[in-house]
Amino acid sequence: MLLIQAGSDAKVQQMLNNFILSSPADLETTARIFKRDSDVMLRILRDLGVEPEDHRRLIEVWNKADLLTEERRAGLLQASMAKAAEARPALVSAITGEGLDDLMASIERRVASGRTVLEVVVPADKVGQQVAAGPPLFRVDDRQLKAQLAWQTASLKAAEAQLARLNAMPRTENLPPAEARVAAQ
Repeated sequence: MLLIQAGSDAKVQQMLNNFILSSPADLETTARIFKRDSDVMLRILRDLGVEPEDHRRLIEVWNKADLLTEERRAGLLQASMAKAAEARPALVSAITGEGLDDLMASIERRVASGRTVLEVVVPADKVGQQVAAGPPLFRVDDRQLKAQLAWQTASLKAAEAQLARLNAMPRTENLPPAEARVAAQ
């Protein structure tokens, strides 16, 4: 969604124009421009607190599909298929609506994947009765989440201990002088 919002920015729009409208005959220039502009886009995302590799929060959208030649469209589709399914960009046209249904479905999948669904069944004889303030109506069983948190916390502590051990070890560039001191004794 950030890319869509940022799309109104003139610099971002120019980056998209440079990439989408480039001539297929000039792939070297296209690659150079895309590399430069994608580096700018990555910096913008990181400044906003979004990791570009976080495909749960970010969908790459390639707009102006209606302006592509069939050859260029095929090349972009082939390039997108080389990426993992969750990282594939959405090829859309805001003018014709092409690809928007797929984009909306992708957004819905990402939103739904982080959603917890609870089903609360109210007995028929309790429907319509008033509820007293204070006591909970139901509880969510969070034992599995607590177990996952404990496991992740233990993993973090193990990784921190491993890092401390590695940081305490002598660096390879310090070994020859240290070996020379030991040999001289």
